[in-house]
Amino acid sequence: MGSKNRKHLLCKIARNEGALRLRESSQKAGPQIEKYLAVFRQHIYQISQQVCFLDVKYGYEWCCAFVYWCCLEAGYNIPIQASENSQITLAVVGQWVEYAQDKKIWRDCKEGDYLPHPGDLVIFDKLLSENFLDHIGIVLNCDIKDNFINTSEGNIDEATGLFKRPIDKTIRGYICLPI
Repeated sequence: MGSKNRKHLLCKIARNEGALRLRESSQKAGPQIEKYLAVFRQHIYQISQQVCFLDVKYGYEWCCAFVYWCCLEAGYNIPIQASENSQITLAVVGQWVEYAQDKKIWRDCKEGDYLPHPGDLVIFDKLLSENFLDHIGIVLNCDIKDNFINTSEGNIDEATGLFKRPIDKTIRGYICLPI
């Protein structure tokens, strides 16, 4: 399948998942979102040796897991870790940036203008907290005239959702998935 078709499929999957408004039930876990959490559980356990990560009643910040799951469903073969030497999985936003920089698919908003495309991943700074690299989503489309992007995201108000985000200083950059 070509990259255009794969990116189109990613958008379709992400839009459908976001529209479902799947919710966590408690402690960032629950049956509705377990399919996302499951993609990293074993790997996080192997790195941390903390048994709680194998318990489906226990969760973690899951915006990255949502994005990763959507990418897998669309046919992307993205490694669990940014690099072989990394002791952190792509369950951490900063690792997505490291992965993208290594693969030369990173577009930093501080280095110039980049018009995002449907199927790009968007990395946020201080969107949900006072922390840099605090959130990730999937670009569904871009309206440059009105200066916003539509996204599909997980772990917003304890659920998946579809959002209209201004193109502003909260956007750190974009990951342009490989062709």
